[in-house]
Amino acid sequence: MRFSRSRTTQPVHNSIQIWYVGKMNADVELDLDINIWRLKNTKNDIFMDFGLKIDKVSDVDKIFIYFPFSFEKNAILDLGKSFENPQILKGIFNENYVTSTNTSNPKNILVKDDATNSTLFSIYKFNVESDFNVINSYDGTVVSFEAKKVSETETKYYRFRISIKKFSPFIEHYRPKNTFFESAFIETELLDFRINEKRNQDSDLIEKITENNRFKIKNINFFVMTSIKDEVISDGINLIYKRQLEMGDFWKPYLDTNYEKMSVYKCNSVKNNSQGSIDDFSCFAKINYRKSNIFTIAKYLFVLLLITIAFTLISNIVWHYIEPVWRAPIK
Repeated sequence: MRFSRSRTTQPVHNSIQIWYVGKMNADVELDLDINIWRLKNTKNDIFMDFGLKIDKVSDVDKIFIYFPFSFEKNAILDLGKSFENPQILKGIFNENYVTSTNTSNPKNILVKDDATNSTLFSIYKFNVESDFNVINSYDGTVVSFEAKKVSETETKYYRFRISIKKFSPFIEHYRPKNTFFESAFIETELLDFRINEKRNQDSDLIEKITENNRFKIKNINFFVMTSIKDEVISDGINLIYKRQLEMGDFWKPYLDTNYEKMSVYKCNSVKNNSQGSIDDFSCFAKINYRKSNIFTIAKYLFVLLLITIAFTLISNIVWHYIEPVWRAPIK
């Protein structure tokens, strides 16, 4: 996670956009689950999990999501199959849910209430290669997939992961000027995450969305998981501390990697229109983290050595000129 500022500055179009093709003016409701995982021992360091829970899925033919950065299809990972693990199912939804396989369509997992055995919704297991359409456009990437309706329930859940490069439009590496010694062992990242903002968006993209349908977003669950050693600075309204992430092997099957002690932060969503839904969403925070390692320590010791040598040389030069005057006899 070490790049110069010129390579980490955010682009102008840094908001996710979500829309669908289907029955016009259907007021299809959507809940969003978004998790940012700041992991230290993976290739890209940052995972973004994206979950969509759609009511009245029969009114939806195809879902579109615009991401304000470029990536290819191989950066996407299906997470639907993760819910076959009862531990992950309850860990994600924090509810007493159980699952059963849909025998008529095994790509759909039926989620039931354990107490009543009633079907609540279905989870779709993506085949990334065949289900996703990925197009680099509008200075970013448009991901789309079909709704894949089922007869058992009108509510459907989709979840997938994108491996984000070390710095993305959402996370900027920030290094203030003239802070070489001040930031010797501390680095700062700026987290700036936005959904459905219209400000500064590509006009052709907004026109494309207007020709189709916006979801009626009822709730956004936005979580950031980061090392417990990191310091997250927010205004108390945006990103707030919630709890410590479960340790041991609880999340290992889901993340497919080991993880250190992590804190969980949540950004509250606000319903900001007269229909009681969310038009747009934003979350901003600063994350300070320690960067001490052998290279960092050696670099700063080397700089201190150069300063010491320079100070010694200057002192010797100054002493060379003032010594004769200082030692001259008083007349």
